[in-house]
Amino acid sequence: MLVRTEVPSSLRKFTRQRIGWNFGFARVITKATWQMRKCKDPFFRYQFYIYNLGITLLFHPFRVFALAVLCISLFAFIFGPLSPVIARFYTLPISFIALVIGFYMFMALEGFAGSLTLKKKDFMIIFYYPLFSFYQNFVPITIGYLNFITWITVGTKIVSDPYEPRRRKRHEGKKRRG
Repeated sequence: MLVRTEVPSSLRKFTRQRIGWNFGFARVITKATWQMRKCKDPFFRYQFYIYNLGITLLFHPFRVFALAVLCISLFAFIFGPLSPVIARFYTLPISFIALVIGFYMFMALEGFAGSLTLKKKDFMIIFYYPLFSFYQNFVPITIGYLNFITWITVGTKIVSDPYEPRRRKRHEGKKRRG
């Protein structure tokens, strides 16, 4: 399969593109939920309900919460010795925090070793990759899903993206009379 898309030239354009993709993903998944119950193939049903709907869409708030706990614990570990008030927020052990950061660093090393496009001068990108990975896995996805929720409930998006629909029509679900 060949898919063409615009290649974003800045982080802002990248973020807006991914916000639109995740808005569209949430829209397609919720629209197809009732249609998938007619599917006879158990593999497709598993893929849709467990992975797409469950883990990817509905489990996302738990991932955001886990990231918040991780960041608060890291902040408390670094600045806890300065204040006992900050030290109280140290909830995760540093070994767990290091494990998560190491996992993302390993992904960066693997991506760097497997890439044919990076040059020696681009080696420092390995150290920025964990931050970028956290960013791309949480910011555009969360805003895209929030866009979908506000689009459904209020009729507008919280952050505009380059994709349609811009506004939700109130009579969208009703059939027009000819």
